[in-house]
This record gives sequence, C-alpha cells and structure tokens, in this order.
Amino acid sequence: MEQKGFTCSALKKPAEVYIRDCTLDKTVIVYTVSVYGRTASTVDSVEVMANQLASPTDDLVAPIFGFMATLPYQNAEPEAARAWVETNLFKLGAGKKHLSAEFGGVKFDLYGEPSARALDIGIVDTSGASQLAVAPTMEPTVAPIPTQAPQAPTAVPAPTQAPLPTQAPTAEPVIQPTQAPTLAADLPPVSGSTGCCKHCNPAKSKPCGDSCIALDKNCTKGPGCACSP
Repeated sequence: MEQKGFTCSALKKPAEVYIRDCTLDKTVIVYTVSVYGRTASTVDSVEVMANQLASPTDDLVAPIFGFMATLPYQNAEPEAARAWVETNLFKLGAGKKHLSAEFGGVKFDLYGEPSARALDIGIVDTSGASQLAVAPTMEPTVAPIPTQAPQAPTAVPAPTQAPLPTQAPTAEPVIQPTQAPTLAADLPPVSGSTGCCKHCNPAKSKPCGDSCIALDKNCTKGPGCACSP
C-alpha cells in the first residue's frame, strides 16, 4: 500500500479483531483501506472506500478499486476480479445500489453513492477459518510464498515485518478451506424487514446515506439504508 502512496496506521485491536487503516488523500478524493483480521498475521476482510466531496466520478475510483481486487489469497482470480470491479463500478446508480460476485470462494461487494463508493472483499467470521489468509501488509504484488523453507541459520534474526504464514500458527491456527466456502450466508443483509443494505462497523465507521463513513467524518447525506449493528 505504501508503494501506492498510502499512509498506514499501526496494527490495533479495539475489539475482537485486529484493524489496520491506510489512507491516501488526493484532495479531490480520499481513499481509505481498512484491513480486518482475527490474528495479527492474517486478513479476513478488506474494506475499500472512496469519498469525493465535489463532482464525483468513478474514473478516479476504478484504478484503486481494481488494484485492490488483485489481492492474493488461496484460489484467487486476480484478473477476473479486477475486470469485474472496474466494469461493474460504473453500473452503480443505474438502478443498482449493490452488486456482488464471488472469486475463488471469496465474496466481492460493490455499493455506495457516487460520492462514497465502497468495495468489500471477504468477511470476518470468528467461528470459522480465515477466508483470505494473507499478510496484513495487503500488497497485491507481493512475491509468491516459497514452496520449501530455506535452511535455518544458526541465529534467526527478528523479522522486520509480519511474514506470510507458510503453515498454520501454533497459537491461533488458520485452517485453509479445502473447498470454496459459500459466503453469501455470512454477509450483512442487503434488504429485508430492517431495510438495511450496509452494516457499519461501530469500531471505525457510522451510517451515512447508503454507505458507511469514518467516525471522524461529517455526514452530508440524507437518511439512507445503511445502519449500525
């Protein structure tokens, strides 16, 4: 993310999951990437938001959303995911407020008004295995994990950053699913008796119209279908 100009916060754990926020402020548009994981070395879901205050255009949103769609994980389909995101982003608002697709067993959701687009990848399911199981650095161009571990030196120096897990940790094991999971049942309800199309994470966001915004932002939209749990 830093290679794209993002400034990332330190890893924190305000509730049951670890969170890392990365922000890129381009004045006319502000991108925010929030990474969620049940352990410090895994990622369960990623939320990408793009907020524009004036003359919103999806031409500014597509490059970052497409880049994040190439996030590596088991059975990932980066090119197909990028193409779907960059194509369907422009369909939002034309009678569609929420679009979903699944790639490699992981759910992708596009939603939000033109001034506040959002892309969700994966879910946080504390009762099951991690859906993405990638390093929290969230760098889609990361080199592949070696198939064999290198010869251990006599003294192993402390790593400068959390390594990609090549096997299940002993403290909090992350079991890779052998079959593509069905994630639809774990997603927040889009519609129903509650009328809620997006559940905002109270640890970091609040409802604003049909989407969520950071707690320190002022909402300029009227009542919508987003809500807090």
